[in-house]
Amino acid sequence: MRIFVVSSLLLGLVFLFPVGTFAQVTNSPVGTWAVALTGSDHGLTYLSFSNNFTWGGYGISLKSFGLFTIDGSTWSYNQKLKVASGYTQLLPNDVEAGHITVTLPGGNKLRGRAVASNGHFNLKGQPSSPAPHISGSWIGEVQTRGTKFFETYTITASTNMAGWFDIAGEGIDSIGPFTASGAVIVHADRRANGYTISDYGTSVTTTSSFSGRFNSPLTKITFAGKDDNNHHVIIRAAKQ
Repeated sequence: MRIFVVSSLLLGLVFLFPVGTFAQVTNSPVGTWAVALTGSDHGLTYLSFSNNFTWGGYGISLKSFGLFTIDGSTWSYNQKLKVASGYTQLLPNDVEAGHITVTLPGGNKLRGRAVASNGHFNLKGQPSSPAPHISGSWIGEVQTRGTKFFETYTITASTNMAGWFDIAGEGIDSIGPFTASGAVIVHADRRANGYTISDYGTSVTTTSSFSGRFNSPLTKITFAGKDDNNHHVIIRAAKQ
């Protein structure tokens, strides 16, 4: 696994107010936020800020091809009273570093920007609320590499990660039979990002990363994305 760490963790370093200034600021980020990520990548995250000035989170994006986690350094306020902090993003095959700046304009909104070694990102969030219930049995028609085939999935809610659902399944495509594993992260507005790993029981595996939005009865979704060989993937899934 290729690992590299950018030596300048706090990219775009800003001057930070001391912790004592906290009492003078009303735009506290403390709590868990459901955050959409756009810009150099597109994905969904859950970010948690604590009142002891630590923070972190997790998510899935189109380019992550799996779970990524965020390990934040101590957050504070810059001279414009924006929340600011450095962070490290741990991806399945990389480690990236960056700096986040966040404003809370009111109305339970979070807006921010991250400048990192893997790109520039816009953050748009709201307080976390219960994710839609998508657990159960699903069947998906998969279209990729000019072929169509079916997969069956069992989706199970995580017991300790908000909006996180594990995937287990199986299918048969032009390569042969495979088992599928992966996960989906979902926000309360039914938007979702996910990934699957198809394992053919040999040294061959295929990982796909995709995004979509569940319909309001939570019975159907169309996912679109790519696999790790840069082939387009479309999954039309329905609950059984």
